[in-house]
Amino acid sequence: MRNIHLSWKKVKGAKGYEIYRATSQNGSYKKCKTVTSGSKTSYTDGNLPAGKTYYYKVHAYKISGSKKVYGAYSAVVKKMVKGNLKTPQLDKPASFKKGKPLTLTWKTIKNADTIQIYCRKNGGKYKVLKTVKGKNVRATIPTDQFNFKRGNLYEFCIRAYYRTDDVKVYSKYSNSWAIGRK
Repeated sequence: MRNIHLSWKKVKGAKGYEIYRATSQNGSYKKCKTVTSGSKTSYTDGNLPAGKTYYYKVHAYKISGSKKVYGAYSAVVKKMVKGNLKTPQLDKPASFKKGKPLTLTWKTIKNADTIQIYCRKNGGKYKVLKTVKGKNVRATIPTDQFNFKRGNLYEFCIRAYYRTDDVKVYSKYSNSWAIGRK
C-alpha cells in the first residue's frame, strides 16, 4: 500500500478545504477528506493499492452564518500509485578489453523513472558513476577513467528509482560484477 500527497495554494479567507477523489477523470467524485484549517494546504491519501490511478479536485469553503459557502473546484489532478520497484538484476558483462568501453545490461525495470549505475574501487564505497532514463536496459561506460594497474578491482551495480511528488522511491541494489585484478 502506498500514499499520494496532494498540495494546493492557499485561498484567502478560506476556513478549510474539501478533497474529492474518483477513479476516472469524468467519474463520480466522492469526498475523501475535509481539512478544517484554511492555512493547511496539503493532504496525504494513504493505504492505496499499487497500480491504481486516482483523480482529485479540491475546493475551499468559508462559513457564512451557519452555512458553508464553497469556492470553485480546482483543476483535476491525476495521480498514479506506483508499486515497489523490483530488485534489478545486472547481466554479466560481455568480455572486457582494456581501452574499450564497458557495456552493462539489465532487464526492463517496471515503473522506474531513473537507473543509477554505481561503481566502487577495491571494496570502497559505491558512488554514482552514471544515470540513465528508466526505460533503458543498457549503459556504456568509458573505461579510460579507470586505472587497471595490478591490484585495482572495480565493481559495478545498479539501482532504480521513481519520483512521486518530491520523494524518490528506490529499489534495492542489484547484484554486482567486478572487473580488474585482485
